[in-house]
Amino acid sequence: MTAWSISSYVDSIAEAGKAAYDIVLYTNVWLMEQHGWVRAGESYPSGGGVSKVLDIYKWYTPHLDFVAPDNYSLDAKGFAEVCAAYARDDNPFFMPETIGDANMFRAMGEYNCLGNFFFGVEVLLTPEGEVRPERQTTIDSIQCTAAAAPLLLKYQGTGKIHTFIQEDNVPTWEKRARRLFYPGRIR
Repeated sequence: MTAWSISSYVDSIAEAGKAAYDIVLYTNVWLMEQHGWVRAGESYPSGGGVSKVLDIYKWYTPHLDFVAPDNYSLDAKGFAEVCAAYARDDNPFFMPETIGDANMFRAMGEYNCLGNFFFGVEVLLTPEGEVRPERQTTIDSIQCTAAAAPLLLKYQGTGKIHTFIQEDNVPTWEKRARRLFYPGRIR
């Protein structure tokens, strides 16, 4: 009931906005999934477009262009689950809040993500404007994405973009191969 009430209200605002301006409108969603939160209204805001009520949001917000998740999931599986829930034929996929890591490549390559906004991007730099050494990989990822943007835009949605990522805590292919061919010898 709360999802219906809030989504209907959001749509009335979006309808007025669309009447005044020809712009893309969306709502971002504070997710419950990635934190294990289970009590709507107590542990996370009640009535938001979380995945279990996304259908309600899509039905009652026809003036929104999409419903977008704040995806802060740190594990690859959880991140992918959020992407899969929101990357739907009736919902162009965009992440208005996320962290800059290798998962953004998965979002673009496997889920046709239109874009990522790196919330807290200011932590990448020191007060003097220098890149923090521990954040260099995030900067590199952003630069790689910017360089690949023309190709990503050209082939997005065609099934011709695929993502390969070495996930954390997953043995490299060499270790897997050694275990396969030399069982019992690998530490």
